[in-house]
Amino acid sequence: SNEHNYFGIRASRQSYDTMKAKYPDRRPYILGRSGTAGLQRYAVSWSGDTRANWFYQRATIRFGTSAMISGAGWFGHDVGGFAGTPDAELLVRSYEWNALTPYFRNHADKSSADREPWRFGEPYQSHMRNSIKFRYRLMPYLYTLAHEFTETGEPMNTPTVFDFYTDVNTHNLNDYEFMVGDFLLAAPVYDPGATQRTVYLPWKENILWYYWPTGQEFNGGQHVTVSAPLGTLPLFVRGGAIIPMGPSMQYANQFTPGFLDLHCWPAGTSEFTLYEDAGEGWDYLSGGYAKTRFVSVRQQNTWDLTIHAREGNYNPGSRDYYIYVNNPQDVQSVVIDGVTIPQLANFNDAPQGWLITGGKLGIKTPDNGALKLVHVNWVGAPPGSGADLGIPGTWSAWDDLVSPWNLGKVNPPGTPAAKVWFTNTLYVADSGGDLTPGTYQFKLRAGHNWASNWGLNSPGTVAIDGATSLAWAGTTNAAITVENGFHYSFRVLEPTANAPATVAVFKTSAKPVGISTVTATPAFPTASEPVTVHITLSGPKSPQERIFVRWTINNWVTSSFAEATGSGVNYSAVIPAQPTGTVVNYYVLSSTVLPTHATADVLTLALNTNGGANYTYSPNVIPWPGVGYPSDPAENIHHWKEEAVVGNGHFTVMLDQNGTLYDIYFPTVGQQSGGATANEGYRGPQAWPPDCAGLSRQANGQMNLIAAMGGIALPIGGSNEVHWLKNQTGTSYTDVGQRWLSDDVNIVVTSNRLDVTGYNIHVEQIDFVPAADALPNVTDGTRTNKAVHIKRFLLTNREASDQTINFYWDVNFNVKGDNAYDEMFWETTGGRNMLVVRDNVGRVVNGSWCGPNGYGGTAGTEYDPAGAPGGWAKSNSVYFATVMKLVTNSVTGAGSPADGSWRDHTLTDNQEGWIGKRITIPAGQTVEVDVMTVGSWDSFAGATGTHNYWGVPLVDWFYTNHMASVQAATAAYWSNWVASGVTIDFPGTAYDALFTRSKIISKLHADPVHGGVIAGMHNGAYPFVWPRDGVYAAITFDRLGHSAEAAAFYRWLANAERPDESWGKGYFFQKYTTDGKPVWRSPQVDETASVPWGMWYHYLSTGDGAF
Repeated sequence: SNEHNYFGIRASRQSYDTMKAKYPDRRPYILGRSGTAGLQRYAVSWSGDTRANWFYQRATIRFGTSAMISGAGWFGHDVGGFAGTPDAELLVRSYEWNALTPYFRNHADKSSADREPWRFGEPYQSHMRNSIKFRYRLMPYLYTLAHEFTETGEPMNTPTVFDFYTDVNTHNLNDYEFMVGDFLLAAPVYDPGATQRTVYLPWKENILWYYWPTGQEFNGGQHVTVSAPLGTLPLFVRGGAIIPMGPSMQYANQFTPGFLDLHCWPAGTSEFTLYEDAGEGWDYLSGGYAKTRFVSVRQQNTWDLTIHAREGNYNPGSRDYYIYVNNPQDVQSVVIDGVTIPQLANFNDAPQGWLITGGKLGIKTPDNGALKLVHVNWVGAPPGSGADLGIPGTWSAWDDLVSPWNLGKVNPPGTPAAKVWFTNTLYVADSGGDLTPGTYQFKLRAGHNWASNWGLNSPGTVAIDGATSLAWAGTTNAAITVENGFHYSFRVLEPTANAPATVAVFKTSAKPVGISTVTATPAFPTASEPVTVHITLSGPKSPQERIFVRWTINNWVTSSFAEATGSGVNYSAVIPAQPTGTVVNYYVLSSTVLPTHATADVLTLALNTNGGANYTYSPNVIPWPGVGYPSDPAENIHHWKEEAVVGNGHFTVMLDQNGTLYDIYFPTVGQQSGGATANEGYRGPQAWPPDCAGLSRQANGQMNLIAAMGGIALPIGGSNEVHWLKNQTGTSYTDVGQRWLSDDVNIVVTSNRLDVTGYNIHVEQIDFVPAADALPNVTDGTRTNKAVHIKRFLLTNREASDQTINFYWDVNFNVKGDNAYDEMFWETTGGRNMLVVRDNVGRVVNGSWCGPNGYGGTAGTEYDPAGAPGGWAKSNSVYFATVMKLVTNSVTGAGSPADGSWRDHTLTDNQEGWIGKRITIPAGQTVEVDVMTVGSWDSFAGATGTHNYWGVPLVDWFYTNHMASVQAATAAYWSNWVASGVTIDFPGTAYDALFTRSKIISKLHADPVHGGVIAGMHNGAYPFVWPRDGVYAAITFDRLGHSAEAAAFYRWLANAERPDESWGKGYFFQKYTTDGKPVWRSPQVDETASVPWGMWYHYLSTGDGAF
C-alpha cells in the first residue's frame, strides 16, 4: 500500500477544506510537513529539519530546485537552518538567497537561540532587512511567477538547464545556482568568509548577462568571479529582461502603490506578462485579475517597448510607470504614442518625460491601462559590441573595419587577472608593410562607433615598450612614431565604457613568436630540488623579445619572474627549490621589458595557453594534490547519488556510482548530540550523572564521512592535476559502470577508464566490508572490533609503455558531526604510514565535559571511565585510520605502505587529508593498491588507548594479509546466508537479483551485537530502532526464512521493555539506540501495539517463544 505517502496529502487537503469552509472569502495557507505528488494543490512544503551550518546552506540550494521541478512548486527552507544556532554571517547569507524562493521563513527549533534580525546587531540586521525589502520590491515579478506555476507547472525557481539545455555545461556546472523566472540567475554564497563568488554563466546565442549589484556586462559560456561582500547576493540578469518592481512593504498588500518600476535590459526581442490580482479572495477565478503584456524590441539605433492594453477586471489603482533601461546607448529622443516627450532634470517636473540617472535611461509615463507605444532613438555601440575594438587613425583614414586596424579578441588566457585581450601587430616598411614610417595619430574605438572611444585629454604620444592609459571620450588623439623595418604589437585589456583603457605597444625587429610547449623537470620534485621549466617557441625570436617564467607561491598575491635563456626555439628557466607542501603556480610569457607583479598582465606580448590554466606543482615526497578535492571543489552531500551499500552489521559504508565513499554507519560507537551515553557493549544506569541532567540523550552511528575517494595524477607537462574518482563529470574517466560481484554477495565492483592522451588506465574498485569471521579477533573479552572497510584498486595499463602515476586516497571526516572539528594526524609508527582522525564525541557543560574531573580527564583527551559514578563515560573517543598498500607479493598479499600524506591544519577544518604513493605500472599489466578504513572507539581496554588497542592490530593484519582472500571469505559468508533462506520462483532473473539484494540490505540494518533493527543508515534521525518499524522488518525476516534475525530483534524488544515505568507499564518509547537506550522518552501506542502482533507471528512461524 502507498498509504504512508497518501496520509500527508490527505491531512493537508483536509486542513485546506476545513479552512476554506471556515473562511470562505479567504485563500487557505497550509504548511504541509509531508506528502506526495499533488501536495502543491493544498499546501506549501519545505526542506524540513536542516541544520544551522554551511553544509546545509549549500545542500538546500540544490534540494529546493530539485523539489520544485518535481512538482512541489510552493517550496522553501528554514532560513539559516532549523536545528542549532547560526552565526550572523551564515544567517545573512541565508537571507540573501532565500528571499527569492516561493516560501521565505526564518524558523528554528525551540532549543535554538532566538534569531530575530535585530538580535545580531549591525551590520547584520541591516543586511537582513535589505534582503527582506528586496523581496517585497520584487513582489510584482515573484507573484507573476507564482501564478505562472498554477497555469504551466513551471516553478519560480528552476535549474539553469531548463532554459539553457543546449549548453551542456549547465548539466553539471550550475548545481548551486538557480533561475528566478526566465530573467534572474541567483548564485548564493555558501562558504564562510567568502567575499567573491565564481559562477558559470550559461550560453545562448546573442545573450549577455549583467551583474545586478554593479551593472557589469558578461558574455555567457564562461566562469566569472564577482565581488560579493556580506549583504550582497550574487545576482545576474539575462539580457532581454523585463522585471517589474514595486515599493517595499511590511506585508504584500499593505497599500496600493502609486507606481510600478519596469527594469529593462533590452536585447533582441523579449517579453513579459505581468499578472496582478487582489492577493486574497477568489475573484481572480472569475475575471478579477489584470494581465499586462510588455514586449521589448532592440535594434541598432532604436528600442521599442510595447505596453499592451490591460486584460481582466482587476484595477491595480492609479499609478505611473517608471521604465528604466539599464544598458542604454546614447539617447537622442523618446517618443510615446507618436509624441516626443521632454528630457527632464527631475521626474517631479512633469507627468511624462525622460532623464538619464546613474547611467540608466529613465522614462516616466502614466499607466492608463490602454495600449502604449514607447520608442527610443539612440546611437552608439550597443551592449556586447566590445568584441569589436579598433585603432582607427590617420594611418587608416580613421577606419577600423578591417585588419590590422580592427584588433583581434583573445579569450582569457589563464593569467592571474584572466583578462580578455584585443591584439594585433603592424609591420612598418617603406613598401610592402601595413604602413610606412612616420608619425600617426589614432584613437581606440568600440563597435565602430565614435560614441565609444578612448584617447588623450592633452597632446601626447603612447609609450613604446610600455603602457599608456587612454581616457574615455578623450578630447585629443594619441600620437605614435614608427620606424622602418619594425613590428609594432598592440595589446589592450578589455575596456569598459566610462572608464580608462590601457594600451601597450611593443617594438620588435621580427614578428613576435608564440610559445608552443611548456614542460618541467623533475615532474614531481622533492623539497630540495629546483624545477627547470623547458620552453619551446614557435620560431626563432627577435633580439628584443624576452621570455619569462612567472611564478607564485601564494596564489598570485605576489609573484616572481625567472628569465629564460637558450637559443633557437629552445629556452629554459629555473624556479628555486621550495619547502615541502608549497603550492607553486606558474606560466610562461614574453615581453620586451621585465614586467613587475603589477604590470605583468598589461606588458605581456605572448603567453602559453595551457587550456586557460596555470601550471602547478608542489614539492614533496609525493606531490600535494591541493586543498580539498582540487578539481571539484568537494561535493559535501551525496544522498541522492547513492548507488551501493556494503557492510557487516558492525560497519556499513555507502558509495556513489563512481565508488566514492560518502557515509559510514558505525553502530558500535554512536554519535553524541549531547551528554553522556551508554553505547554498544556497555549499558550503564538509566539515570543521567548529576551535572548532565536535562541534556538530550541521542546516539546514532552515522559518522559524517563527507567523502573519501581515489585519484590518479599523471606527470603531463609538469602538472599534477588529480583525476579524482568522484561523482562528477569532466574528470577524464569514461566507461563508468557499477555492479555487484554477484547477486548473492555484498561486494560491489566499480569500473572506470582514465583516458588522457598518452595514458589509458583501467581502474577497477572492489568494495566490501569483511564478514565478521574473516577478521582477526581484536577484543577486550567482551566486545570485538569488526569496523573495517576494504577497497581494492586494480589498475591496468593498456598502453604499450610503462606508466608512472601518483595514486591518492583522499578522506574528509567529520566524526563529531558539528563545527567542533576533529583532529587529524599522520602516524608512521612501525612503518605503518596511516592517516588518523580522532574526536572525543561529547559535550562541554560549564567548561568541562559533562561532569567534574572525576568523570575522567579533560576535553581533547581519552577518558578513564573507572572514575565515573556508576560507570558512566564522559565522552566517546572515536578514531578512524586509513591506510594504503601497494601489493608487491601476489601470493601473500603483502605490500608497501603509502609514501606521504597531507592534512588540513586550519582552524575551520582539521579533518581532511590524503595519503599517496608513486606507482609504475608495466605495459599491459595490472597492479593492485588496497585501502583500508578502520574505526575504533573508547578506551575501556585501558591505558593502551583507543586507536592503539582497537585499530592498530587491524592495520597490521591489513599489511600482512591478502585482501583477495578476505574478499573470497566474505563472498562465501554472504552466499551461504542468502542460500539459507526461502526460495521464490520469480518470472525472471531481474526479479531474483532485486529480491536477493533486498535481503542483504535488510540484514545490514540489523545489529548483530544486540539484535536491534534500525530504520535507516544515513539520515540523522533514523539510525535508531523504532519498535514498530523493526517489527515490520522482523516479519519480513521470518517470511524470508531468516528467523534468527527476527528472534534476535524480539529478544531486543523484551530487554528494552520497561514494565516498572509509572507512566505506562509495558509500553515502548518511540525510538532507541541499538543497545536499547531510549531516545525519545514518551509512551507510543502505535510502537507498542505492533510488538505483540509481530511476536505472535514469529511464534506461529517458528515456535520460538523464548522472549
